[in-house]
Amino acid sequence: MLVRQFSLNPLRPAFAPALAVTRTVSLPYGGPTGTGGAFQRGLVLGCVGGTPQSEVVTLTCGTGTHVCTFIADKVYTVTHAANAPVATVRQLWEGVFGPGNVQVTGTPGTNYVLTFQGALANRRIGGHFTVSAGGTPAWARTTRGSCGAGQFDQYLDSGANGAPNTARAVLVYDYLSDPRGGQVTEAGPTGQPFSPLIYLAGFFFASELVGLDAAAVSDPGWRLVEGNSISEPGAVVGIGV
Repeated sequence: MLVRQFSLNPLRPAFAPALAVTRTVSLPYGGPTGTGGAFQRGLVLGCVGGTPQSEVVTLTCGTGTHVCTFIADKVYTVTHAANAPVATVRQLWEGVFGPGNVQVTGTPGTNYVLTFQGALANRRIGGHFTVSAGGTPAWARTTRGSCGAGQFDQYLDSGANGAPNTARAVLVYDYLSDPRGGQVTEAGPTGQPFSPLIYLAGFFFASELVGLDAAAVSDPGWRLVEGNSISEPGAVVGIGV
């Protein structure tokens, strides 16, 4: 399964590019929560902020063999028995997230709790966990991680998946990361840290923004500059200008 999506073409301001303001920020490793893959160019973002804390996810066990996946820049698979030793499960997930980057606790046959640490401590982990087994196994996001100041995530007015419900910025390029926080392009891993560039201010065509809705435009700093609605052809919105 290929989930990569990447483009070197930036989102460009609709006009007055000199007024556009950019900066690099932290986005969740592994892509948007619930889907994984790429963060799309023009994606509307919100600031998470808050107190730095590490991500915690919990697998509630079913029966028999558990085939777990984590979808990020590609699909990573971890397979173990419902009652596998905690140390075995930790070793398997370290193969995905890196040695020392995930602690596993819990009760074999009941649940396994993954707490991110090491290089992934105080980071927001995106991507998508799935599990296939007998019974009713399930993944849950117990604690959403954050690095505090400078932590952004996909804007959702509903706040689903722990996403911010106030729009603050838009993404300049398509971005893709692996589970360990490395930046990935269509040519493969770059060996560079995942450091996305956003617009904090500028004028943009509403049709080029992903996830923009009327609630976002009513958030502080936003305004409709051209057109009567964001769905009108040629509509332009401004943020921070």
